[in-house]
Order: sequence, then structure tokens, then C-alpha cells
Amino acid sequence: MKKVLLILILAFAVVWMGCELKTPETPKLNLTQGQLALNKIVAVGNSLTAGYQSAGLRRDFQEHSYPYLIAKQLGKADEFEMPWIEAPGIGSTELTDPNYVAGPLEMTAEGPKVLDSTLITQVPTLLSNALLPRPYDNLAVPGADLNDALNTLTSEGNGNAFFDIVLRNPNLGNTSMIQQAIMLNPTLIFLWLGNNDVLGAALNGGDLDAITSQSDFQSRLNSVLSQLRSNTSAFIVMGNVPYVTDIPFVNTLDGIFVDFGALGKLPVMFDSNFQPIDFDPSDGVLYLPLQTAETNVEHITLPYLSIYSETGIGIPDSADIADFLQLLGQDQATAAATAQQLVLGIKANGLNPTGIPMPGNLTITTDEAQSIKDAIDGFNATIAQLAQTYQVAVFNANAMLTQLNENGIDGYTGKYVLLDPVNTAFSLDGVHPNNAGYAIVANQFIGILNQALGLNIPSIDTDQYRGQYAQALSSRKELRRLSFRALEGVKSIFIRESKN
Repeated sequence: MKKVLLILILAFAVVWMGCELKTPETPKLNLTQGQLALNKIVAVGNSLTAGYQSAGLRRDFQEHSYPYLIAKQLGKADEFEMPWIEAPGIGSTELTDPNYVAGPLEMTAEGPKVLDSTLITQVPTLLSNALLPRPYDNLAVPGADLNDALNTLTSEGNGNAFFDIVLRNPNLGNTSMIQQAIMLNPTLIFLWLGNNDVLGAALNGGDLDAITSQSDFQSRLNSVLSQLRSNTSAFIVMGNVPYVTDIPFVNTLDGIFVDFGALGKLPVMFDSNFQPIDFDPSDGVLYLPLQTAETNVEHITLPYLSIYSETGIGIPDSADIADFLQLLGQDQATAAATAQQLVLGIKANGLNPTGIPMPGNLTITTDEAQSIKDAIDGFNATIAQLAQTYQVAVFNANAMLTQLNENGIDGYTGKYVLLDPVNTAFSLDGVHPNNAGYAIVANQFIGILNQALGLNIPSIDTDQYRGQYAQALSSRKELRRLSFRALEGVKSIFIRESKN
């Protein structure tokens, strides 16, 4: 055997020495720089990148996240790894039994409700891709802000289970979202952070302490971009921050405000179609203002719907009505008598005139709304500046939401599901997009990629998602059946003590 092996080696040497050596040439792959950028796609962000909708996360929602939709358009869905959460999913609604975790909201004949829940001890069985021996390609964590992207490693201390579900530390070396993204050596990064640095202020009735300071926002975003740019050669597309007061959770009840001239614009009692109720039986018009603890209110948030019908908080009593009628010019005796009749009518319609003002965490004043807008304008100016510094493309999510609300996009609107169940681009929680909304976002990113990288990625047919909530409601009293607990639940992972 050794003799045979020696002969083979000598024969190979002769052949090798008899060959004319040529300078090797680099093979021509006919790939453009844009195509190379699609080699490894990674997404970094919060709930808007995770595919969160209807106050929860579930596989069929994740499959409609904009990064996954883009991966499908590229034929790369099979290799784009996600932190899959199987049905019934995991939601943010707090249940009365602490041993269970709620699933997302579902559309029912009575309106949005939580139908499914899972024993806490059984939650790990829902995580079908938990043993992936590397970071996920979609690293977005619902509830994450810029500081979390840099520094939060686990759910310990913040009560948000999604950090453990997505980051899976200590198994991945106690690394942050940004560090895990770098570990994947990405060639294309979708980056959408900053919404949660201000969203809590809007969800909690104008809580300005929930807004990250401009200096911290700039410092943290600079750190995120610096790390990604220094440690990868990826093409980065970054979303900016929409006006968070322009979402259904905040603006659905804007239509119940009436201009009373010298008294200003006031929210008034409304019907099941969210329209002001005219209490004047004659040809005149008489609207009755709701009672608010704050003055100069500009928005009333969505959870007030069930409070209005179930408790009567905010509904004026006879004394409130009489005082208002006197402001309109009636004498005291006439106002008192009229108020008594109006209270009887209110009660006959199943409402409870308590005279208790609605608390400030349900209302956003004009000054608070302006402060929130100013903060977002500052954040977006920082995003634009740093995007130029680090050569990052920007998806103008702020302009997209404005367009959705004012003119619609692809026939979809920014209205709450109970007002436009067929054409709304928002999910049942009034904060996050639905399947159509995420497809619209995906098309925005695709447009940027095609233009910047010279690609021809096909856009998504958004019409296929129309009517996600078209199920008929049993009656127009659905607002009285809305779950306050469910609507409040969406706030739990987005509101913290302070962002500063």
C-alpha cells in the first residue's frame, strides 16, 4: 500500500510540474452592490418591527411584520429567523388570574376581546424557535426604547417578558439587541427605534415625564448608529418617529369636541357612532359637555369608551348641566328644571350621570399635545442629522402616518376598527398596524431599497389584506362592551416611571 501511495504522489508531482501556472482570476458573479446588500438581513426595533398588533404577538402577526414581508418578497423568508410565538400568542392585557397570560385581542360580534390565555408555566411551549443556536434575524422587542436597545439584556426588573423571549440571555452571552445584531454580520439592517421614547406620554394622558430628553435621545441614537457602522458594513434603513397623537388610541374621540365659542372647544356626550348627542328636542342644538379634571383638553384616549358607558365617569349630573345652561344664558330656575329633565333622559339611555370628572390620565391637553409634538420634531431632527453623519437612509414614517390619516394609502385609513372595520390600517388596540398597515410599511421600505440600491423588489399587493375585521358586530352598542382592561393592557409594556 505504501508503494502504491508513493507512486501516486510522484505521478501527481510530475503532472503538477508539467503544468503551466497561470495567475488565478476572480470569478465574475455578476452581482451588484445592491444585491450583495441583501445577503444577510437583520431587523432591530420595537413592537412596530416585531409585528405586534391587537395588544399582542403571535406567529400569524409576526409573519406580517414588515421585515418578514420584505424577506418574502426577496424569496428569503425561509432563512429569516424569527422568535416565533405560536397560537394563542402572548399579549399585554393583564388578566384577573395572575397564573395566566392573555393572548392578543380578537374581533368578536361584541367588539374586541381577549378570548385566549395560557398558563404561565406553559408559555415556553409556545416558543417554537427558542433553541435556534444564534441570534434571531428579527431582534425587535415590543416595548423597547433606545436605551433598551443598548443596555437591556433580560426581562428582570422591567416586567416585560419579550426581552427574554427575543434576546434569550444568558444563553447568548448576556448581549444587547445591538450586540446581537452585530454578531450576525448583517449586510442590510432595518432600524426603527425612538417611538417608545415618547409613546408612553400619549398613552398615559400626556405624561410628559415619560418622554426621553433630547440630549439622551441624541446620545443613545448616536451610540446605536456608531456601533452598527463601526462593526458592520451593512446598508442601514432607519425609520423616524410618527406623531403619536395621530393614532386611533388618541384621536378616535376627536369628533366629539364641539366649539362653544367663548367657552372654547369641549368634549360632549356622544352616541354609539361616536357622534355628539343633540339634547334639544326642538329645532335648536344643545350639546352637553363631559366633565374633565383637566382644562383645555384636546384628546380623550380610547379606554374612556368603556368608562363612559360602564361607570358614568365624565357624564355631567344635574348640577353640572344647570351650571352649563346658565353659562349659555338661561336663568337659574329654568336651568335647574331643564337639567332635571335632561338627567332623566340620560338615565333612560342606560348612562349614569355621576358628575365625576374623568381623570387626567385619560385626557391630553392642548399644551401636552404640543409638548409631545415638539419632542417628536426634535427626535426627527436628530434622526435626520445622524442619518447624514452615518450615511443611513431614512423611512419617513411621520409623513406616512399623516398621509394615511389625511388622504389614505391604497384605500386604507387611519381610523379605529369600530369606525372603519374594512379599510382600517390599524389593529384592534388602536396603536399598532394590522396586516394591511404592516404591508404599507413594508412597501415604504421596499421603495427606499429599490431607489437607493438600484433594485427591483416587487411591492406587496396590500388589497389582499382588506377586511381583516369585517366581521359583523351584533349591534351599535359595541362600545359599551369594549373591555377597559384590554384597551388599557396595551399600555403596560410602553409606560414606565421615567425615560430620562
